[in-house]
Order: sequence, then C-alpha cells, then structure tokens
Amino acid sequence: MMPPEESLAAPVLRTTGLHRRYLLPRRALFGPRDSVHAVNGVDIAIPERGSLGIVGESGCGKSTLARLAMGLEPPSEGRVEIRGQDLAQASGPALKLLRRAFQMVFQDPYGSLNPRHTVGRIVAEPIDALEKPADRRQRVEEVLRAVGMRPADLDKYPHEFSGGQRQRIAIARALVTRPALIVLDEPVSALDVSVQAQVLNLLRDLQEQYGLAYMLISHDLAVVDYVCRQVAVMYLGRIVEEGPASLLFERPAHPYTQALRQAVPSAAVANRRRRRARLPGGVPSQTRLPPGCAFADRCPIAEARCRVEVPRLREIGPGQRAACHLA
Repeated sequence: MMPPEESLAAPVLRTTGLHRRYLLPRRALFGPRDSVHAVNGVDIAIPERGSLGIVGESGCGKSTLARLAMGLEPPSEGRVEIRGQDLAQASGPALKLLRRAFQMVFQDPYGSLNPRHTVGRIVAEPIDALEKPADRRQRVEEVLRAVGMRPADLDKYPHEFSGGQRQRIAIARALVTRPALIVLDEPVSALDVSVQAQVLNLLRDLQEQYGLAYMLISHDLAVVDYVCRQVAVMYLGRIVEEGPASLLFERPAHPYTQALRQAVPSAAVANRRRRRARLPGGVPSQTRLPPGCAFADRCPIAEARCRVEVPRLREIGPGQRAACHLA
C-alpha cells in the first residue's frame, strides 16, 4: 500500500501473500495438529521515507507482522522484501549487509536494554555486530545527540534513566546503522502521556532529519494518526481496510474500522452521551477461521453472503481500500 504520489518509488519494505501459522500440540497421540493462524495473506508496501501504521485489537496479528518484517520469524507462506531483496533468500554477508537497512524499537524501553551494559555499548551493539566501523564512537555520540541525550551518558547504565530516556536510548540504537526503515512496536504505550508526546515529536523530527521510513504498530489510533501518513487496519490476521490516515479516520468504510474510531475518547463529547458502535460476541477462533468474512458475526450490517464468501480488498475511493462486500 503506497500513497499515489509515491507509487513509482521502489518500496523499502514489501510483503506479498504473507502467512504465519503456529502448530499446536496434538490433543491425541496420533491425532492431527491444529494451527493458530496469526497472519493471513498480508500485502503491504512502504516507500522510502514513507510511514505506515498498523492498528487493531490485541491478538489481531500486528506484532507477528512486525516480527516477520524484521526477519525475526520465518513466514509460513509469502515473501518479505527489503529494497527488493527477498529476506528469506539472503544469507551470510548479504544478509548482514541487508540488516543494516532495517532496525526495530520495542515496546518496553527497559526490557529491551541489557541492564549490565553501558549506554555506549548498548547503542553500539548493531554496528559492532554488522559493521565495526572506524568511527564507532563518533557515530554513537551523533545518534545520542540526535535523540536528545548527551555524550556524557555513554558510561551510564539503563537504571539511571527514566522510561522516556530509556526509549530514546533504544531509538538511538536503532539509528546507529543509518537504516532506511525502523519498525516501531508500540513504542510509547509503556510511557506516561506527557512523555509519549515528547517521543512522538522526536520520531517525526528524526524521520525528517534522517529520511526514515516507519512501520508503526499500535492500538492507539491517535498515535498512528500523528506519526503516519498511511494506515492499515488488521482483524484476525488480515488487513480489512487501508488508506491515507486523514481519510481513513474521517470516513472509515469498514464496520470494524468504524467501531475502532468510535471507541476513541473525545473531549468534545466528554460531557454528553454519544452513540458508540456495539460489537456483539468476540473474535473468532484463530485455529478454525470462519468460511466468510471473519468479522461477520460481530458486524451490524452483515448479510448472508458475508458468512460464506471472503471479501477481498477493493478500491472504494482514491487511495482507500476495504475488505467488505457492503462498503
């Protein structure tokens, strides 16, 4: 998925027909093994300097998609390409060179940092593993300054910093290889609200300064709207709607996106009732996917066709697509 004006540029990240299934233990000694279908046929593309937000409920496959994009897990089917190169086919020196182009920032700013290592060693880890450049210290100091830290912090340890500062250190570690793409998995959800705003502003500034592309995983629509130009909405491992952030949040077409949008608190309606989309039931089993639309049993406008025919993502407006028979 790319905005029209960037559609001719080669994407820094592309996934094609991406699936990820996890085998479960057998219930009987010689019985069949069920599979959890975490990601089901996801196609995305992020252009150079682009930004794509992935939103949806917990368990919809967002973080699994992030791990697949980073090559931390192999896909069951499909391809992940970084700048046109199939990640699964790269190995040895080629993979090491390719890995410099993409880095990741995790949700927990303390759990992702080794408490026994100094900040200097933590930030330098990627280049020590991939490059060992002669200007190692200079590059570490450069990215620390870029995220609002000081070179004097190099010899300190993670426990000496606040949560927001630790996340800045994690961002500096992602920047040090000079990547084209950074995958951000819930990067501010563990931080206080005031600190969240500082980190989000930092991310926007760094994108402009370094020409970065972002893939941002979040359940918070406001965060995605602030950072990302494009948005993809996931439900039960599939993308059900995608398009420009401003258009998708103003005029969502899929009933699931509408429900997510209406669930966002609004100061304008804090003192009066407002109509919210009520979704009956729960998310279907990920081991036995329904034959039609996965959202049909919770959808207020579902018809008989929805329960037998899987909807395909189709164009419903300029740059906006939805997987809904009735959109």
